[in-house]
Amino acid sequence: MKHLKLFEELINEIGDAGAKPYKWKWMDGRFTSYSQFKTDSGLTYKVNTEIDDRSRLNHGLVLTIEYGVESIWSKSYTVDYEVVTNRGELFRIMATVVDIVKAFMKKYPEVEYIEFEGSKNETGDQRRNKLYMAYIKKHLKPKDIEDDGNTITVKL
Repeated sequence: MKHLKLFEELINEIGDAGAKPYKWKWMDGRFTSYSQFKTDSGLTYKVNTEIDDRSRLNHGLVLTIEYGVESIWSKSYTVDYEVVTNRGELFRIMATVVDIVKAFMKKYPEVEYIEFEGSKNETGDQRRNKLYMAYIKKHLKPKDIEDDGNTITVKL
């Protein structure tokens, strides 16, 4: 029964952000900011957001997003963007990232694009990008999506 429940949660959760977001804190600069939250297992995540003015390239304002786990092995508090944690917190983490992006978009409605790269475990691994796209399509209702195989650019 435990596996059936987990499977049902997986089917219902992907992209819906029905999981409760973690409480997060926003450290804001004008065009660069980061948010931070701690998971139930004790990992600290940082979500970096930065606005880039690409008007000269006919793209307007672009929000770049990256997030990762603060390294528990380094005293310099570096962020690991490629680590696979496998602690069963995926849906709450994704719900939190969605919550942060929505808050950022509310604060800066002039942003026209969102850009990100999903890290890969191996060459050609697109699993993270596919997961992120499920959330984007469901919550941001994009006008257009460009994927060059590495970077995904979403027109809002």
